[in-house]
Amino acid sequence: SVFLSPVTLPKVNSNQGVEAPDIAVDEGDHLYVVWAELNGSDRNVRLVRSDDSGASFGSSGSGFAVSGNVDMTQPRVAGGRDGELFLCFIGDDGDERTLWATFTRSGYGMSDPIDLSSSESGNLYEPCIAAYEQDDSDDQTVIVAWNSGNAYGGNIRMKASPDSGDSYSADHVQVSEGNTQNSSNRRPVIAMHEEKFIVAWDGQPAGGGVVRTWTSSCEYELTDEGD
Repeated sequence: SVFLSPVTLPKVNSNQGVEAPDIAVDEGDHLYVVWAELNGSDRNVRLVRSDDSGASFGSSGSGFAVSGNVDMTQPRVAGGRDGELFLCFIGDDGDERTLWATFTRSGYGMSDPIDLSSSESGNLYEPCIAAYEQDDSDDQTVIVAWNSGNAYGGNIRMKASPDSGDSYSADHVQVSEGNTQNSSNRRPVIAMHEEKFIVAWDGQPAGGGVVRTWTSSCEYELTDEGD
């Protein structure tokens, strides 16, 4: 395979730093790229979309998926149906660190973010997100996983939405519990198929030893909203 020449993405402020890009494709073959972009002392989440398989990219409005006075980092995206995109990111307002989730049904214009988890001690890192279609519903199932510790490790937790990101389960599931040492787990990644989700992460075994990659697969039964 031969890669095409790199495409310069639009709306990048040349004198501001960018970091933590992610990429996703929806069922309509729209290609999305997000990243955290410095805007003075804070970072916002930039979103661009390609409708021609990555040959060119455009953005809507300001070009930001989410912006404001909160420092936003580590954006992660998953594609849904045609024009549907799910986004999670970390926001830090100086007092607490929060994991947020939002979505768009039209390719641009994100919903009001939902607070999935907050920590005054800053213990939220490395989120990831995945989505799949439910066989018996018009909704998508969306799952977000994250490291609940610090940059050096923590516990791997997850929350699920049964209604295409409109709401999430009140309680989280601690995926790494009983598998690896607390405060040693990092870099969760997830994949989904029907009612099963698979999560992999770095973690130290309960008995000590070297850091390894763990994989856990289980059947997750979605609860009703608010349960």
